[in-house]
Amino acid sequence: MAVMLTALTACGKDQVISYDQLPANARTIIEKHFDRSQVAYVKKDGAGSFTEYEVKFNNQNEVEFNHKGEVKSVDMEVGAVPSELVPQQIRDYVSANYSGCTIRKYSVESNGYEVELSNGLEIEFDKKFNVRKID
Repeated sequence: MAVMLTALTACGKDQVISYDQLPANARTIIEKHFDRSQVAYVKKDGAGSFTEYEVKFNNQNEVEFNHKGEVKSVDMEVGAVPSELVPQQIRDYVSANYSGCTIRKYSVESNGYEVELSNGLEIEFDKKFNVRKID
């Protein structure tokens, strides 16, 4: 069993890496919008254009990046998603329709975007920022 676990770990799945091994763009985003000193760990998964990075903070907030260091998702246990990380069209929609709510989760999906508001409402947008679903 131990040999099997070691072999699985060596396959590159969820490898803990140093902060400095993140793509430069991801480091820039973290240093601009988050407290770098609160980074608990950084994980790398995959290889090449399938590489993803997960940055977890001490307060349980989390940011995921693609291989280019572009934001894939932001999950805020404490506070709101930094507004500059969310497309303006989505911010405008939330502001106009859900005044007083903040965006707690944001993710880029293959067919659009998804947000979760501080009131628990989830909104899905297509790639042209049209609302597809409210849950």
